[in-house]
Amino acid sequence: MESKQNNEEVNFMLFTPAEVLRESFEVYGKFYKYHIDGRSLKMRGQAKIVRKDADTEQADCIVIMINPGSRTPSETYVYPSHHGKSEFVKVKDDQTQHQMMRLMERVGYNRLDIINLSDICESNLTNFFRLMKDFQSQGSNAHSIFSKQRADEVKEIIGHDTPIILGWGTGVVIKGLAEKALTSLGDRGNIYGVKHAKHPFYYHPKPPVIKNRIQWLERMEAQLKGEPCFG
Repeated sequence: MESKQNNEEVNFMLFTPAEVLRESFEVYGKFYKYHIDGRSLKMRGQAKIVRKDADTEQADCIVIMINPGSRTPSETYVYPSHHGKSEFVKVKDDQTQHQMMRLMERVGYNRLDIINLSDICESNLTNFFRLMKDFQSQGSNAHSIFSKQRADEVKEIIGHDTPIILGWGTGVVIKGLAEKALTSLGDRGNIYGVKHAKHPFYYHPKPPVIKNRIQWLERMEAQLKGEPCFG
């Protein structure tokens, strides 16, 4: 019985549950709408996770993933028509953001910003890939912050000294966007992530199995603290 209790305590420390994380952190996003083929798509240009008792305007770290999920503002929210006009609004958290909160607890961060290879808000990857192809068919990459026309926006968000974590997954469809992102980031020594065997892919922070999520956290904590990792 004592052994079981000790295991539960260890698991709690390694993988803090969402209800506990919510006591310390809040999530905000910048949203806008984009019109294509007569449709109006919900988009998110940036998100931030902040510690409730901290007063900071500067991100301790920036994470780059594939695209936002389906969490959007309330139905009464009026979406701007351009990403440059959006302001941060509070939104409900999701499981991927919980993983980021766990990392923040491990390394003592007060603010972590999230940008994506694509701004399209779509949790179903099949639908997301279809929408991305719709943009490509029109010769547009405007849905990506790493497109040429949004280069100034990237520079504004990403400071040269800010650590960057890459976690956009291993989907072959995103290869082109991932390569553009790496080109945009350039040669800098503060880029982290759990590399996949094939370039340019990095494992997503929230794999399906919890023990793999814990392993990702351990490897990222070691990288950010400059410690060896044997996991």
